[in-house]
Amino acid sequence: MLNKIRCLVEYFKWILCVVPSAFTAALLLSSSAVEAQATDPEAEGNLFNLLDVPELLVNGYTQDDTPEGPVRNLGATGFNPIDAVQDDPKKQPTYGNTDSGISFAAGSRQHLNFGHVDDALKSYRWMLLLLKVEPPNSAEDRVTLLSVNEDELAGGRVPRVEYSGKSGISVSWRGQGPSGSRTYSLSNHGLIADGETWNIVLVYRRHGRLFLSVNGQSDPEVSDTLTFSAPSSRKDAKSFIGDPQGGSLGWSFDAIIFGQTELSEALADKIVGWAARRIGSLYLLPEEFAYRSEPPMHDERDFPARYSHDEQLWSDSWYSIPENSRMEHLGKPLPSDEGYVRVFLDDFRENSVSRSDASEGGQGGIWFAPGWNGGVGKDAQLENLKRGADLYTHDPDSSTLTLSIGFDKQWKGSAIYSVNDVGQGRSWEGGGIFRARVKLPEIDGNPGVGFFPAILWFYNLEHLFWRTSERIEIDGFEFEGNDDQWINGGSAHVHAGEYPGKFGHLEKDIAHEKMFAARLDIDIWDGKFHLWELRIEPDFTYLGVDGTELARVATPREFLERVYMIADYALRLKHGEPDQNVRHDMVLDYIEVLQREEKLEGFTKPFSARPTIVGEALVGKTLHCAADLETDIKDIWYYWYSDGYPRGFSPDPKYEITQSDSGSEVRCMMKLVGAVNQPEAWSDKLRVGGA
Repeated sequence: MLNKIRCLVEYFKWILCVVPSAFTAALLLSSSAVEAQATDPEAEGNLFNLLDVPELLVNGYTQDDTPEGPVRNLGATGFNPIDAVQDDPKKQPTYGNTDSGISFAAGSRQHLNFGHVDDALKSYRWMLLLLKVEPPNSAEDRVTLLSVNEDELAGGRVPRVEYSGKSGISVSWRGQGPSGSRTYSLSNHGLIADGETWNIVLVYRRHGRLFLSVNGQSDPEVSDTLTFSAPSSRKDAKSFIGDPQGGSLGWSFDAIIFGQTELSEALADKIVGWAARRIGSLYLLPEEFAYRSEPPMHDERDFPARYSHDEQLWSDSWYSIPENSRMEHLGKPLPSDEGYVRVFLDDFRENSVSRSDASEGGQGGIWFAPGWNGGVGKDAQLENLKRGADLYTHDPDSSTLTLSIGFDKQWKGSAIYSVNDVGQGRSWEGGGIFRARVKLPEIDGNPGVGFFPAILWFYNLEHLFWRTSERIEIDGFEFEGNDDQWINGGSAHVHAGEYPGKFGHLEKDIAHEKMFAARLDIDIWDGKFHLWELRIEPDFTYLGVDGTELARVATPREFLERVYMIADYALRLKHGEPDQNVRHDMVLDYIEVLQREEKLEGFTKPFSARPTIVGEALVGKTLHCAADLETDIKDIWYYWYSDGYPRGFSPDPKYEITQSDSGSEVRCMMKLVGAVNQPEAWSDKLRVGGA
């Protein structure tokens, strides 16, 4: 009753305390109805409604239309709905009315099961929980509210949510630490546990950090975990709502929603403002909260830029140059690099490979292994990094990195990505020049086996955050072990998303295209370094080796999407098995990326100018990177480069100049990860002097 009175007061004060019944009905749309709704930019200017962006909603549960009495099967909504079920009558929660919600009694072991969620690490990027909790009698009183893929091993609990008298709301994930599985957690004391008050809990992950907001307040604002990734959870890890062990506190919920993509700061605030109106808890929001006095409205920040496949454009770009004309310039010099600037260089002066599934420490890495896609290795299982000798060998004397395949009870391969398994790292948009200087071993004649190393190949970044989106694949060079002169060059694919055919996206992969596949007068297995190049310009895309052109096509617009880079050594046994007694190597001397100078000189909103570097450019001094923004963005990351060589990334705007930077040109790239589309902008270069 007290909650209803508060809601009534808020209603007259702000008009919109109680959510319209139209929304209540909408929240329980069937999965087929939700799938039929695409993100609607025309909603801009209307009251914010989470259902106007249904592609955000992966899976969710509400009390709406739940029959009175024990709850055996709670129907789910979202584009991948998983009903929550309890067959044991003694363990079923109960539903009374709107004010009580779906209730779990103290000590009852009441809970609902919703199985294993295969893609939870990538698709459950955020969770909204609207709940009330009975007051604790002591600090020891506690209850588990829910857990996704409950497991003590790394990859489990994505996330687990608890409440206790000691810690308040606590959210935890099981991740991969330096010495094994460990718990990463956040807590917040802002929840009002009086058995009457509906509270708002928003949990989310963005750019490797963990966030927890309770009733519009973050405490702490973020965790000190900067690069949270994790292995895939075990298939027998189960998910549940409630406490199977029988916590000592009763509680109930109005709604639990799991969503995809990384929430911008604006969208996170809108979801909280919307939720407060749904449950009549506006009075709990801080006075300064953006949507305490005014309801959130739809605007352009709700609708980020997204890829949408167009079959006609795809076909037109590929066949504007006929297949038999793509190699007309074979052997001629590649276009000049004039107007390009190096934005990335790894010359392997240091061991730059980190684990792609590690939950901390990745901000110092340049490459991440073995990557999220185990299928890359073909018939070789991709090997993770090891402390001893493994399939990723850094040679400090020659400054090289060797990727290998080897046999140890089974064939194992290697792969490096420029981002970790959840998409944090380095990626490039708008094309550029991508080069790799690589050596394959000297083999007299045709190897005649299934070696399958690949370099300068890419996926688009979007598919890691939007699991309904297409996955674009661009394969720069794939080398064949069963033919010493055969090269697959510039193969391109558009794969259907993890959840295909939804919201107008592809239901299945389209037929792939290829710039060329041919035997060339090049001995790939000659034991010498060759410089391979994929050049993506606005008009044409080129493939080349050692400064000469191999082939060109008109640039498909897919090639201009934001992409991350991969190199790997795989094996295809159908073409023959190599010697099991030796390791087979591909040696990388350096990899670099150049982009057009005008791209580095440009910027987009909310930047109002390019970043600037402040401080003395001398060894031992500290530089600061700053920029003017049109709107207040808190979550900003800084990527530092010295002559293109990455010097780490973090939310710290400072960079301490070391002796190794002396004489180099230093740049800062700012990434506004808290803004829609996470825009990037580059500072001008600054030459470093001596001490």
